[in-house]
Amino acid sequence: MLAEGTYFECSSTSYVAEDVFLHRIIIFANGELPDPEKARLLLRPDDTIICADGGTRLALGLGVQPNLIIGDMDSAEKAQ
Repeated sequence: MLAEGTYFECSSTSYVAEDVFLHRIIIFANGELPDPEKARLLLRPDDTIICADGGTRLALGLGVQPNLIIGDMDSAEKAQ
């Protein structure tokens, strides 16, 4: 995250940090979360959530609605 007022250049255009909106994309992949509560606390309401196969199970387990689910769904549970 850039500090407010930080000056930077991108594609030959100059910006000041408070003029730029940084949107997060979170990707859930199949696996296990060692601390689901800590993971839940890291998520923000405006995050875009992408799940790959079994990552759907993890996101739904955290109470998160995916924006996009990708993959062949071989490791996602049928009830989802």
